[in-house]
Amino acid sequence: KASLTFDCWDSPNLLGFMSFTIHWIDSEWWKREILLGFKNLPGRHTGEVILREIGLILTEHDLHGALHCITIDNAAENVKALRNFAQRFDWPEENGIRCFAHSIQLSCNYLYENKYLQEIRRKVRRLVAAELFHSNRHREFFEMCQAAGIPYDLQLVKDNETRWNSTWQMLETAYL
Repeated sequence: KASLTFDCWDSPNLLGFMSFTIHWIDSEWWKREILLGFKNLPGRHTGEVILREIGLILTEHDLHGALHCITIDNAAENVKALRNFAQRFDWPEENGIRCFAHSIQLSCNYLYENKYLQEIRRKVRRLVAAELFHSNRHREFFEMCQAAGIPYDLQLVKDNETRWNSTWQMLETAYL
């Protein structure tokens, strides 16, 4: 049996994409995974569009009978697609799993709504952006760290709304 994960997103230049990865344990108990597909997904990422693409990728790789579970994030259209997939292919809906890391990220995002944390986050983002996007500042920062005897093995990180844990990484590297 195998498990499927997929994701849909829009690039900064508004191109839509969808990727599929299959995961399984081989006969020697090694975890294996393969990227099954990475495709352009124009238009809205509706539950019906996602369902169609899941069906196509499973058919293309003859995986309908091998599928044990599907892991999704909490996007409403993914949930719809999973529900419709279960109905259309007589597949147990309870084998649809919500991504735990994504659920934790949503909880953290709720905490970041605190006004005090928002202000800190805004200031650190501005600092990181100024440091990362100006090579002279980056070099000066490196030289200041060297002069002060501070190890410079950590790079500043700019957070990303959809990359779980990135805000924490940004705040942590800025603090260090």
